[in-house]
Parts: sequence; structure tokens; C-alpha cells
Amino acid sequence: MSELISGLPAIIRDDSMILILGTIPSKESIRRNEYYGNPRNQFWKLVSESHGMDPFPDYEDRLSFLRDRRIALWDVLMECEREGSSDSSIRLPRANEFNEFLNCHEEISHIFFNGKRSEELFKRLVILDSDIEDRIVKSGLPSSSPANTMSFKEKLKVWRGVALNIHSAPSTRKIK
Repeated sequence: MSELISGLPAIIRDDSMILILGTIPSKESIRRNEYYGNPRNQFWKLVSESHGMDPFPDYEDRLSFLRDRRIALWDVLMECEREGSSDSSIRLPRANEFNEFLNCHEEISHIFFNGKRSEELFKRLVILDSDIEDRIVKSGLPSSSPANTMSFKEKLKVWRGVALNIHSAPSTRKIK
């Protein structure tokens, strides 16, 4: 049976330059009130190792790590109906308000999608104002979800490329 799922607030600081978007939190993330709270999700390991660091065990340290690198976290969806935690069971998706958000955070120049489903939902549900569209580079990343069967090594290779080339638009794939 589907239930109404609401997302978490954005993790951001005023001068964030990068926004990583998931789809909507898993049941475990909602229970913990933490982004990527499922221990099997590889997000925190990918982010830390792509920056040459060991993962931090404490959630607040993880958030500080992102903030120190001017990386923000949020989800494409504000709410949806979903059975379990699978993105494939999302129904009645409602996107977050990105124009208002990105107008308030004008230094964001890159959006990275954590997985194809977040990218697909963004493209389908979000229409950015033209001035925002012109300043943002959007790129897809392999999903950190345990449902993604790509090896960690292959995921890390892509995520590390982002970390090394974050300020270089030619290293990313702009999505229109």
C-alpha cells in the first residue's frame, strides 16, 4: 500500500556552489531524519572517498564536510506517494520549488543528479526560469543506491571525476 512521503529540508549554506539532488528520502532516511540514512546506500562513502577522505561516522560531521566544500543536498521531490523505498514505485510526484530556491542561492552553478530517476523527474516536473537555466550546468551521476548494481569502484570513478573537475563545465554533461 502506498503512503504519502515528504522530503527533508535542504542542507545548504549561503554560498553553496554545488547542489546534489536525490529523488526523495528512503523510509530509513526519513526515520533517521538524515539524508542517505540507509547504511547500504553508498552516498557518504562516494562523497568522502571522491575527495580523498575516509567516511565520517557522525552525521553532523558528514554535513560539515559537505558545507566546507560548498556542496548542498536536497531532493527533486517535495512529496509523493510511494510503496516502500523504491523509486520505481513513486506515484503522484510533486517537485520542490527550484526557481525560488535557486534565486535565493545564486552561487549554485552545478546540479548533480544522484541517479537517473532524480534526473528524469527533474526534467519532467521542473521548469527553470531562463536566467537560472543559463547559469546552471546539470549532470547525471550513477546512483549511490544499493539498488544500483554498478560496482563501487566504477561509481567512485565517476564521482571522483566530478570532485576533481567541479569548477570545469566542459567536464560535465549539460542537460537541456
